Amino acid sequence: MDSDIIYKYIDFDTGINKILACKSLRFTNPIEFNDPFDCDEKLISLNITGKFLSDFISRHEPDKNREEKRRLLKEMSRDTNRFMSIFSAKLQKQKELFRVSCFSKTDKEILMWSHYAKKHSGICIGFQKSGFNGKPDSVVAEVKYLVEYKPFNYDTNNSEAIKGWLTTKSDKWIYEEEVRLINNKKKEIIFFNQDQVKEIIFGCKVEESEILQTIQKLKIFGYNQSEFYRMVKMKNCFKLNKEKINSYT
Repeated sequence: MDSDIIYKYIDFDTGINKILACKSLRFTNPIEFNDPFDCDEKLISLNITGKFLSDFISRHEPDKNREEKRRLLKEMSRDTNRFMSIFSAKLQKQKELFRVSCFSKTDKEILMWSHYAKKHSGICIGFQKSGFNGKPDSVVAEVKYLVEYKPFNYDTNNSEAIKGWLTTKSDKWIYEEEVRLINNKKKEIIFFNQDQVKEIIFGCKVEESEILQTIQKLKIFGYNQSEFYRMVKMKNCFKLNKEKINSYT
């Protein structure tokens, strides 16, 4: 398996007529994720020191004068519950800015085909991961899976804490081998170059006639450099095998 390829499992119509035809990826707000622990605010921990509060006020209340900031610092120092309430609200607001598109490092996971590719009747699109690197509006990050709930210390390394918050899940999801494309510009759609699509894989329940017809359609769309595959059930074991399609007629 090419380590520079990440896979998008999707239903047939969306994959062909929206993603590949329009050369675009749709992004989702983390608030809409199906895992209630995904991007949970409680994954961020705080060590509320005077310096942390002072820095926080300077960053988030830049319009206040020195006396106002000093008064706010005293109030927050006396009432950390109030500060936690303010911080939680700001974190929730920040989460609303992020949009995520989800991929996987594997193309052979039966459960992924079942859950995200319409019970094996959809497709899996293999994108060149490095093609997303360096873009100003997105970043690629692998999901980390934890056995125990372990919050990230926000005041030690803010950027790493936010990244951990956005890319940490329970080990119950480890089979997904998830990779995320993240943007913080509220972008719902990001366009890609068709040359970035290296593989197009059809589920094991897609009919042969539909596969060949669709390949011809995709070639008209310009996917002449992509390789086409179908998934087939292996004999005598609960596994899928990827077979290359060599004939398009």
